[in-house]
Amino acid sequence: MSISTQSPDVIAQLASEKRTWPGWSTIESEPAVFNELLKNIGVRDAQVEEVYSLDEDSLNAIKPVYGLIFLFRWKSEVDPEETEVSCPEGVWFANQVTDNLCASLAMLNIVMNCPDVDVGEHLRSFREFSRDLSPPLRGLALANFEYLRQCHNAFARKAEMMDSDIGLLGASKRRKTTAEEEEEESFHFIAYVPIGNSLWELDGLKRQPVKLGECTSETWLSLATPKIQERILRYEQDEIRFTLLAIVKKPLTILQSQLSTNVKLVGLIERRLDSLDANWKCALSEDSANLGVDIDDTDVDQVMVADIESELDAARLVDRRAKLVQEHDTLRFKIREEQEKLETYTTYATRKQHDYSPFIRKMLGFLADNQSLQQYLE
Repeated sequence: MSISTQSPDVIAQLASEKRTWPGWSTIESEPAVFNELLKNIGVRDAQVEEVYSLDEDSLNAIKPVYGLIFLFRWKSEVDPEETEVSCPEGVWFANQVTDNLCASLAMLNIVMNCPDVDVGEHLRSFREFSRDLSPPLRGLALANFEYLRQCHNAFARKAEMMDSDIGLLGASKRRKTTAEEEEEESFHFIAYVPIGNSLWELDGLKRQPVKLGECTSETWLSLATPKIQERILRYEQDEIRFTLLAIVKKPLTILQSQLSTNVKLVGLIERRLDSLDANWKCALSEDSANLGVDIDDTDVDQVMVADIESELDAARLVDRRAKLVQEHDTLRFKIREEQEKLETYTTYATRKQHDYSPFIRKMLGFLADNQSLQQYLE
């Protein structure tokens, strides 16, 4: 007797049920999952990374940062921060009006307020449609945004969908024996994002945004850091778990741009050296072959270009070229590392979108039919 894996028909049926299911699933709080979600909803060149330290060096290493997301086990409390009377013009903010939307909402509350982020056709249209809505109505519109729901629910599980539909998910939580156990399952996301000349806290459970102070694009992280540290200290005392995530410019895009600039500068230096000394390559110890990067559309600082083209000392140009070639090798290494990390993210997210429960049930049934299940339970 043999056991078959899920048939294409079963997989197609599950995918169809996810697309048409009207609810919102819980999703795992992992950068790999959030990155796949951002990609699927059309956001380009933005990436979610976990932040392990709030020290200056750690934050500088991931710049530019579009916004921070503080994830914590929710606990009912009175927050001393004052919200605005109404949502200020120029701030896109939506309330959370449905369960399990908080992760997607926190990311949208950041990227929808970042002019440097290409949010894609679907989110651009939704941002324009919801521009004049109040936060509650904007949240309601978001809860009924079918395209976003389909992308979000790509990570749904059949069992969770069924539990939600028949009301068992809520009943299960109510069977918890203590309030602490109940709260343990409730996680919440708060976004911190610079908009204009101010830093804002965007919490979907609050009626309006909270203005935390004046800042610039260069100083907002130093303003946000103590606010987040206050929360961390407050929650550490109650042993509340938390995670800090950052939405940043995609590191691979930055590295590839730096590599293209590097190659173009090497080319400029080599052409300048050719005009000064036709035999300059004879003294080189390393391979001077083409560095192999398409640089046609690469912009280079014109001050640097003018500096190279006016340089008369061939030896200085050779030294400068050597440093750039060394930097080139470092950039290549970092790009390979980043590509491998993204491949790992994609693999993880792809597996999380696959529902293994039908296969597991089939396998357990097979073991039971063959009277082999008991030995694995003992």
